[in-house]
Amino acid sequence: MINRLNRLCKKNILNNILNNNKNCCNKIINRFYCNLNTTNLKINNENNLKESIREKIKDIPNLNEFLRKNNNNEINENNENKSKIEKEEEYELPPYLSSLPNDKGNGRKVWIETYGCQMNVSDEEVICSIMKSSGYTISNDFNSADIVFLNTCSIRENAEAKIWLRLTELRAIRRKQGRPNLIVGVLGCMAERLKEKLLESDMKVDIVVGPDAYRSLPSLLATLEDGEQQTAINVILSADETYADIKPVRKSDNQVSAYVSIMRGCNNMCSYCIVPFTRGRERSRPIDSILREVKDLSDQGFKEITLLGQNVNSFNYYEELNSNNNNNNNNNNNNNNNNNNNNNNNNNNNNNNENIIDSQKKNKIELESLKPREGFKTIYKSPKKGITFTKLMELVSKVDPEIRIRFTSPHPKDFPDDLLELIKNQPNICKQLHIPAQSGSSKVLESMRRGYTRESYIELIDTIKRVLPGCAISSDFISGFCGESDKDHNETISLMEYVGYENAFMFMYSLREKTHAHRQLKDDVPITLKNSRLTQVVDTFYKRLKEKNQLEIGNHHLVLVDGFSKRSEKDFVGRTDTNKKVLISNDIENDQDIKIGQYYIVEIIKGDSEVTLKGKPIMKSSIHHFNNIYNHKNKFI
Repeated sequence: MINRLNRLCKKNILNNILNNNKNCCNKIINRFYCNLNTTNLKINNENNLKESIREKIKDIPNLNEFLRKNNNNEINENNENKSKIEKEEEYELPPYLSSLPNDKGNGRKVWIETYGCQMNVSDEEVICSIMKSSGYTISNDFNSADIVFLNTCSIRENAEAKIWLRLTELRAIRRKQGRPNLIVGVLGCMAERLKEKLLESDMKVDIVVGPDAYRSLPSLLATLEDGEQQTAINVILSADETYADIKPVRKSDNQVSAYVSIMRGCNNMCSYCIVPFTRGRERSRPIDSILREVKDLSDQGFKEITLLGQNVNSFNYYEELNSNNNNNNNNNNNNNNNNNNNNNNNNNNNNNNENIIDSQKKNKIELESLKPREGFKTIYKSPKKGITFTKLMELVSKVDPEIRIRFTSPHPKDFPDDLLELIKNQPNICKQLHIPAQSGSSKVLESMRRGYTRESYIELIDTIKRVLPGCAISSDFISGFCGESDKDHNETISLMEYVGYENAFMFMYSLREKTHAHRQLKDDVPITLKNSRLTQVVDTFYKRLKEKNQLEIGNHHLVLVDGFSKRSEKDFVGRTDTNKKVLISNDIENDQDIKIGQYYIVEIIKGDSEVTLKGKPIMKSSIHHFNNIYNHKNKFI
């Protein structure tokens, strides 16, 4: 009973001590002592009991141990006598707080190696920001680094093989170069897929962190450096993490192009793809944070922004819309109140309110669901429609009309007609679209769970070519997927010949664990046949590309110069609106020097290369200037 009393006293008295209320403490002691008498507990010596309780609670921390010493001037104003005592005392963390891990980097150097897609490049910029804000230094020299992070890709087996090879090299460096304290971390998709297997391997991996857990990096490092743990891991996927509040540390050297992540995750669950298992479900970033980042890049002088997402054009932020509707309602009330004081504005305000209400009624109907393009389908329930990708693109494009806007990587199902019309009418939205096909066979597309047929895909391509004449189209292709026959492969070849892609990412199928194909399908195409089919796909692509490049000779393009030629610093390289790479000689008329980060009208004079065009600069220009000359709505080149 006495032990129970002691625990109750401690629990109740602690709150009063923290508020420095000694009188209340004495009352509580007396109250509990009285309770003892009511329970027939016989205490021979009342004073001994009280002293025993006070002795047990004297080490409980008070408010001063949780808060740093107040400003001396404020202390003098409140209590001059107490301030004289506190001035002589130095603040020290109590034992229970000083034992917590210190997550400050203290200038330790971090080296980051990034593998894979543009999303990983964007993630690296987020990681750099997190580490710098915690006192770490981002190193440009591997040999001086205290910590090495491998920001990984897991989309194909070959991508993971590169990481295993690099981990072997790092293990040897630790041993041979006498760097046993070098911390090695595996981050990103491979960390999410393999989890503890990385720590259990003989590669001496110290830390494993998934794509949604980068914020925990400093605290995980602290547990290692304080000796609390030998390894650390956080691979928890989040339903809402977008890193929207983190300002990325840009890695670009030329300050011309930048990535802006607008959403994370994927709901499509294609049968071959590991992304939903390593990146989680789709969640869209708040509109305001995206526009702020774009505005910041504009202020810094960037001239090209690529919006990123695993399924970028499925962006759908409806929480923002709900918030805006509430704000509009509040504004309506304020306007109505102001009308009483300003009769001249009554009619205008009432009309505005009616328009807002009508718009909200219209939106309420439209918000029922966000459906894919006609002829396409999904395996998941259509979400409530909010602020869509089309609206976001419109807002982003208006931040700075002289910044080019691109986006990747989209899904064909999320290309509504209003998006195509927006691209047509906004000069600074690039006329280059990535439309991943993966296969030209309806049978294979069904096995892949892509949600469309060969015919619906071709209908989309035809619509794009009609609405956006001259638009460049790129794609992805997988050779040798489960059950792919020669007929299926030939349909892919015929699709490539029909479309005439300007760029393509082509790979042979690589089975990934956890995917639908791994569980339900059989990887039955021999590796030799996969290779031969991939070779034919690649040859077909470059054959058609060379033909299209020949047609570019004599065309005029607006080229954004983004660097020097690798062969000669006298020449420059840039990209057209359609994302074609152009080599430019520094011989512009009027003795003007070419400058990186500027737009120039360039005439294509050579197109025999499969990759790079060669052009002659005509004059310095801008998006607005070029649009006025060439009337981009009808002719882009």
